[in-house]
Amino acid sequence: MQKLQLEPRQFPDGWGYDIVAYHADATIADYLQAVENFFDRSKWSGLRRKQEFTGWSTCEGCPGCCSERIPLTIGDAVHLSMTIPELAEKAKRSGGFSGEDILLALSVHGDIQKEGRVIDVTLRRMDQGQCGLFDDDSQRCRYHRYRPLVCRTYFCCPISHRAEKLRLRIVNAGEDELVRQILGSPGRPLHLERGVRPTDYRESPWTIADSLIPWDLEAQVPLEPFTQGLGLVRK
Repeated sequence: MQKLQLEPRQFPDGWGYDIVAYHADATIADYLQAVENFFDRSKWSGLRRKQEFTGWSTCEGCPGCCSERIPLTIGDAVHLSMTIPELAEKAKRSGGFSGEDILLALSVHGDIQKEGRVIDVTLRRMDQGQCGLFDDDSQRCRYHRYRPLVCRTYFCCPISHRAEKLRLRIVNAGEDELVRQILGSPGRPLHLERGVRPTDYRESPWTIADSLIPWDLEAQVPLEPFTQGLGLVRK
């Protein structure tokens, strides 16, 4: 059963979508699935190619969004850990990933920058500016199954203000939780702590009380806290 209701909308610059309703028990995983399902079957207007598409696979081979900043959430760090065989095997045995596992995955795929009290964790870019998961020969993502949340929810079409606001809330809180996990890990880079207060990165719906971060984290994070004030119908 689909737990979010997305509807096509015609905006001044073309076809896109609005989120109008959600079920009370919907999770981040349900949100991701609903967005992908919408683009799999609906008409939408590609703003880069200036044409209409039906189905998200029609944008395959277009690397336009692969050179932009790609912030990482704690859920993304889990997915990226799955691309490293020894970490994936370890997670199968233990049921999840430790903070050290997350740091190892970020040492391969991530980029951690600090300016003042702000820590930013993004997907690493190659010398030519495209993300580290991009395969130049095929013009496709090498780890499409494990691509970050911003990639899974971004299509170059217009969307409603509340749909964009929901997406940003989820991404920003997810990145903050990733930073919180990094700061709490014994193997953290010590320079990250200078000038950073523990209260700068508070617990959120992304926070899991267990010491291990589950491989299906996104299916355990409730969507509802991110919907407040957006005028969505709660079913």
